[in-house]
Amino acid sequence: MDFNIGDVVTRKSHNHDCEFIVAKVNKEKRVAVLKGKCIRLNADATFDDLEISDKRTSSDLPSLVLPRYEPNTIFGKILHIDGDSSFLKKCMDLYKYYHVPAIGYYFPESDIPQVINELLAKHKPDVLVITGHDAYSNSPFAAQYMNSQSFLNATKNARLFQPSKDAMPIVVGGCQSDFKALIEYSNFASSPGRVNIGALDPAIIAVMISMTAVNEFVDVLRAANQTAGKTRGITGIDTRGVARKIY
Repeated sequence: MDFNIGDVVTRKSHNHDCEFIVAKVNKEKRVAVLKGKCIRLNADATFDDLEISDKRTSSDLPSLVLPRYEPNTIFGKILHIDGDSSFLKKCMDLYKYYHVPAIGYYFPESDIPQVINELLAKHKPDVLVITGHDAYSNSPFAAQYMNSQSFLNATKNARLFQPSKDAMPIVVGGCQSDFKALIEYSNFASSPGRVNIGALDPAIIAVMISMTAVNEFVDVLRAANQTAGKTRGITGIDTRGVARKIY
C-alpha cells in the first residue's frame, strides 16, 4: 500500500500507540517521514510498518486546576514559538480559552535560534515557549537528538537577551528532548524521562506560570502532572509567577 502526505497513520511496530501525520514520502524507497498528530515527536517508518489510522483523537481542551489568583489580575504575556503550525494553533486556542495573553509564531525548529532575539525585542514577553518536534535516536548514523540542539541554541540566545529566570521564565523542548542540556538555561524543559509529550504540554506549563502571582512560586508538580507526559515528560525548577494584581 502507498501512503501520501497528509495521511493519518499508526505504526505496527509500536502497537499503534499513537497517530502520526505523513509529512514526506519517498515512494521509491517506500519510506515516510512522520510528525505526531497529538505528540511532539518526529519519526520515520517504512510503508510496510504503517496503517491508515481508525482512531478518533479528541481535540477538547483540558480542564486545568489553575493557580489561585485575585480579581483584577493581569496575567503574564506569553511568546510562543513553535516548529509545528497546527500545534501552535492548538496552543493559541488554549491560551484564549484561559484568557491568557499570547502571541504565536511558527518557524522550523532549525530557524528558531536566528529569529528569537528579534521577536523578544519586539514583544518583550513575560513567559517564553520554544517548542516543536524532537526525537531521540540510538543510531550511529544520526544525531542523538533531532532538534534539541536548535532548542538549546534558541534558549541560550534568549538568555543573552534576558539572563534572569525570574524576569522571563522559559519553557522549552519537544518529545524525548535533551532535558539535562535544556534545563540549564530554562525554567521548565522536556523530557527528563525521554518520553513523548503532548501537543499542549508546553502551553499548559506556560498558562500555569502566566496565572501564578509574581509573589508566589509555581507549583511545579501540580503543573507538570496536568500535562500528558506528567513529570517524566516535562518538569522544572523553582519558578516565580508573573501575574500582577491591579489595586
